[in-house]
Amino acid sequence: MALSKIPTDLVSGTLASSQLPAQLSISSSASSGSLAVDSAGRVTMPYQPYFVAYRNTSVWESYSNQVVVWTSTQHNVGNHFSTSTGAFTAPVAGVYFFDSLIYQLNTLTYGYNFIRVNGSTNTRLRFSIVNENGASDFTNNLTVVLKLSANDTVDVQVNGDLYTGHSHFSGYLIG
Repeated sequence: MALSKIPTDLVSGTLASSQLPAQLSISSSASSGSLAVDSAGRVTMPYQPYFVAYRNTSVWESYSNQVVVWTSTQHNVGNHFSTSTGAFTAPVAGVYFFDSLIYQLNTLTYGYNFIRVNGSTNTRLRFSIVNENGASDFTNNLTVVLKLSANDTVDVQVNGDLYTGHSHFSGYLIG
């Protein structure tokens, strides 16, 4: 719709809150809203891609520069995360947030995890930890914001022992 066809009071922002609907819903179909704005201005996007993945066991596993195949999901809106490959596939181009939390064994002197894009390791997307005294287990946490193209894949590569009960991989589309 051309700007000249929008009512003047809406463009100037003088529309009273009592004149607004309780909820505005924008959708590609009449049956479900893919974006909703309520009367308080809160925006929800129930179909926004996001996932939380984990291993459905609580055991120590050894990884030698291997991709972790996260076998379960707590959330997987849009089914863009694969529990058979351990990878998220971006459904659309955009900016995404990812977090990988790896709980590692105290006998290691060195461990790391990569968040990989399209199978490529990038040292800027790596978290390393040096455990000099071996006195305690440690958590390897890496959080990144990435600009992805549609169909890019993102996964986690680990070196060291991983305790599956305290580790996860998550991500979502920012916009």
